[in-house]
Amino acid sequence: MSNIVWKMKGPSTGLLREPKMFVMSRRSSCLWWVTEEEAGGGRNEALVFSGIEAYKCTYFLAYSVELPSATYDTLNDLGPTPFLAEICTKLKERTNVSELKHFAISFDDGPLFEFIARSFEFQSPFDVSVIESDVQQRIASCVHPLAR
Repeated sequence: MSNIVWKMKGPSTGLLREPKMFVMSRRSSCLWWVTEEEAGGGRNEALVFSGIEAYKCTYFLAYSVELPSATYDTLNDLGPTPFLAEICTKLKERTNVSELKHFAISFDDGPLFEFIARSFEFQSPFDVSVIESDVQQRIASCVHPLAR
């Protein structure tokens, strides 16, 4: 049974920058976007997921017919699902799986994002330096140490 746990203030059709997923440190990820401010300009916002064990990104034609309307601009806890059961079965000997939830959300002209995670947090404003520093660290780690 699906339960709405968060809803966008306005439709994603009006976003200045569409939602993008970024993998962050410590088993967390975010869906980041820019929304328009009433006074002009943009505001960075994000849904940050913590304790992630698995995630999926499925594009429009590949997901079931009922999911777009159920998850459009709303984050849902989908309850017990085959995806959640599969991950819990694989992890139950190694970690506490009782806190895991199956979250799903979709946006205008975007894919369906699904997370098997322990929690989420909406951040507005969102500090994009978290994403920037992680990307910079990944780039730096790809450069041979003698090439510096």
